[in-house]
Amino acid sequence: MIYRRFIRSASLGIVFATGVAGSAKSNPGTQTVTIAYDPTDHEVEITLPTVITNGAAIKEMPTWLEQRSTSGTTADAEIATVFTGALPKVDVSEGNFGADDNGAFLFDALAWVPDLPNLMPTRLTLETPISHRGLSTGELIAEVETEQTYKATFQMTGTWREMDVFLGPYEVKQQSVELSSSEVALRTYFRSEEQEFSEDYLDAVAKYITRYSSELGAYPHKGFAVVSAPIPVGYALDGMTYVSQQILGHPYMLGRSLAHEVLHSWWGSGVEIDYANGNWAEGLTTYQADYALAEDHDPEAAKAMRREWLAALSSLPTSDDRPLREFQSAGHNRDQSVGYGKSAMVFHMLRHNLGQSAFEESLKRFWQANKGDVADWTDIQQAFETVSGRDLGAFFAQWLDQQGLPRLSLDGASVKAAGDGYTVEAQLSQSGVCFSLEVPILIETVSGDINKKVLFDCTSENFEFNLADQPLSISVDPDFDVLRKLVDGELAPTVRDVLRAETIVAIVGEEAEGSADSLLPQLLRNAEELRRVKNGVALPSADAFIAIGATDEVTELRAGHFEGDAPSVARKGAVRAWVEKDGNASFWLFISADDVDDIADDLSALRYYTNQSFITREPGVRPSGGRWPVENSPMQISLK
Repeated sequence: MIYRRFIRSASLGIVFATGVAGSAKSNPGTQTVTIAYDPTDHEVEITLPTVITNGAAIKEMPTWLEQRSTSGTTADAEIATVFTGALPKVDVSEGNFGADDNGAFLFDALAWVPDLPNLMPTRLTLETPISHRGLSTGELIAEVETEQTYKATFQMTGTWREMDVFLGPYEVKQQSVELSSSEVALRTYFRSEEQEFSEDYLDAVAKYITRYSSELGAYPHKGFAVVSAPIPVGYALDGMTYVSQQILGHPYMLGRSLAHEVLHSWWGSGVEIDYANGNWAEGLTTYQADYALAEDHDPEAAKAMRREWLAALSSLPTSDDRPLREFQSAGHNRDQSVGYGKSAMVFHMLRHNLGQSAFEESLKRFWQANKGDVADWTDIQQAFETVSGRDLGAFFAQWLDQQGLPRLSLDGASVKAAGDGYTVEAQLSQSGVCFSLEVPILIETVSGDINKKVLFDCTSENFEFNLADQPLSISVDPDFDVLRKLVDGELAPTVRDVLRAETIVAIVGEEAEGSADSLLPQLLRNAEELRRVKNGVALPSADAFIAIGATDEVTELRAGHFEGDAPSVARKGAVRAWVEKDGNASFWLFISADDVDDIADDLSALRYYTNQSFITREPGVRPSGGRWPVENSPMQISLK
């Protein structure tokens, strides 16, 4: 999930002429901009006080919008300028504006208006037929319903050029949550067919706001809304989240995904991000929401998440790697590995090294010192140094400013009797970028496990451990607590490995053309080079291959490139996908179905399972997936 403010500011590229003739006749703060919406033809009418546009040239006004007239009056007797136009049809690939029968959105609804902040009204009123509802970022201050119309007015709490507007055939459900310092109004804006989810969403939002208010400090807004989106997104906005209708009913949305969006009310909204000096908020939110909930549920789930972050970073092409401080926004999955996973691991190591109490107190201090302001990584470092009393300059410098990750190896280990006990000798090596590391070592003995830590800088170093009991094995970082590249033997191939490849060849079966036309664009939004061929032709070289077709056809195709039988998952379910790695180190994603016409619909959510090695689906049942087991890790050596 993404906090949208950076996407908004980075994508506009709009230049306005400044200067204005005349002056406002009244306090502009009492004026109101009105946006009226007619869902019949998706027509929008935007009414602005003329003082805003008079004498200021509008450049790059949305192409679907045109100035209709300069007439009429606003509520406080100002002459109004009216703009009208039909919103473009929803396009999932681009656009800040769109509408269909399921809803309409205007991201940066007024960003095209001349930049005259001293004259700009601070209220926005939305008008719709009674069948629809509208909302905006900002604070809801008035709401009126008649038999025919709905009207809501919002106080602009941020910059007016960042106001986002959402309209749709929504039914509003609400409740409130009582906090020690305030009462927070919670709302869902869902279509009628989604109302079965409203109560669960309201309860979950209440739970997360209560939790993070306790952990950090008072919730920074007066309300929070969950809005059903007609496009495949998950955006955190000030005081709300905009969630795709495609995934609104998925159980995982009420867990880590919704928690992530709520926590952005503190990290990103309550404390804004100094993007020029790096986006810290996505990693911190991921760690304190997604990861913390996994850890609450099961320590093994938390370990799996850390391993997943490291796996994603380990398979990141060198051309896409970057220092963490350069991360600004997740434009695609490759950026996410750095800005989300790598950043979250930095916070994990801080907590691991400083302790739980110091970690929690540091985050509280960071919030109290920076709420309502803009902050960067330096402010985070200062909070952690103040609480811990430690100089963390070297820690932050290496993890934020160095590119790449260290690669560790356990090059040898032996055990010998030493008096009444035993001595374990081990050689730890580091290749690639040189980092100063605090590495966990686990030694299994006949009497139980012993945990050690070693400080380790570069190249190779020998370590000795004196033990009273006979050791059985030694493992380096067995729980994946160190930010490092995983080595062969620790990694299972996943869908991500295929989608991340620079060159991809899609092999499409005779009857699967239609399914491929629908599925491939969903999967390969960021593919740098995709070549599509029919089954049976000679294959060009590529980093990855995707085979799509009927069950027997794909199984036969696989047999021409892999020795041994296909994995059992190749015939499980009615539709399935799995990943393997061939002898040339190329990844293969096999997608097959008993009925090829079912592939696109039944695997439409495949891009949400990129961390899986295989996915299967039965008709009418949600997909299920898993990862191939990893055995005989080279980071563990038997001492028996």
